[in-house]
Amino acid sequence: MFKKYYLLLLILFVSCLSGSFLFAQETFTVRGIVKDSLTEMPLTSVTVKIDGEYQVALSNKNGVFQLPTRQQHPVAHFSYVGYEEKTMTLNLTENRNEAFIIFLSPKSVELEEVVTKYVRPKYSKKNNPAVELIEKVIARKNNLRPESLPYYQYEKYERTSLALNNFGEKKFRALNFLEEYKDSSKINETPIL
Repeated sequence: MFKKYYLLLLILFVSCLSGSFLFAQETFTVRGIVKDSLTEMPLTSVTVKIDGEYQVALSNKNGVFQLPTRQQHPVAHFSYVGYEEKTMTLNLTENRNEAFIIFLSPKSVELEEVVTKYVRPKYSKKNNPAVELIEKVIARKNNLRPESLPYYQYEKYERTSLALNNFGEKKFRALNFLEEYKDSSKINETPIL
């Protein structure tokens, strides 16, 4: 009975070892800088794709990109808007720490000449929706006034205020009733009438 278990454990151990050797595959890292071929300035957000791999990398603000691969000689595609796409076969077996410098050429696009002229349209009151709207508002102006509505009412009054500064009791002794209307200034507390 123990022999069966030992045999089973031995088979599992050997299959695990051989499975780990089968799955352990050497990985490489593609590193590089993408630059403009005319100005030699780094290009940001260049798409880097390797044939047979699912991952895609974008170059950073310095043009640097990094992408893992399981291939020793990957075929890399570099694409960027306004530039011609470039395809390169890379050799990663010679020096694993080597950074590739990739130059992309701008696309030359020739545009046709376009001439535009502004022709001012004639103003017409006919078939003009703005004019029609204002004419309708003017036609109904009497119906739209608040005074023409049956539930609208108001009282109109006018008020005139006069004040006499530095009102004192000595000046108006004959007019005693004025004391009832005496007030004080909100600015400097002096009596006013």
